Amino acid sequence: MKVSTQKNIGRNLRALRTHNNLSQSDMAAAAGLTRSTYVQYELGNRTPDAEALYDVASYFRLDMKKFFEPDIEKFIGEISFALDCSEGEDQLVDNYNALTPFYKGVLLEKSAQLVAWDRRRLINLEALQHTRDAKQNVPVRADLP
Repeated sequence: MKVSTQKNIGRNLRALRTHNNLSQSDMAAAAGLTRSTYVQYELGNRTPDAEALYDVASYFRLDMKKFFEPDIEKFIGEISFALDCSEGEDQLVDNYNALTPFYKGVLLEKSAQLVAWDRRRLINLEALQHTRDAKQNVPVRADLP
């Protein structure tokens, strides 16, 4: 592995750690490593093996490829987005990114339809609930059986 790649991984590990306000010991534990080994990775003096990167990526629900990102601003943006997303949202983004431009357009059109249908459904449910509430508040006449 190139030294520059090794340094990128180390820098990105450090950015991930500091972004999450974790200690080096916390990160080492997440990767199943000793603190001294983790520190060597973070400093770029050693290259983490695939298993260690996988463990850290899994802990934070990240794609391992993100650790190889040479642009620190892009890396921070990606991890911020990934950490703010639920697993379902993450899966949607991954699926969208895997599509060709044509099917990305199709997906956007279909998602707009789903949003409209969901809004109509909520409006109908609210109207139904309002009707039920109104029926329950109707005074009962004493002369009716």
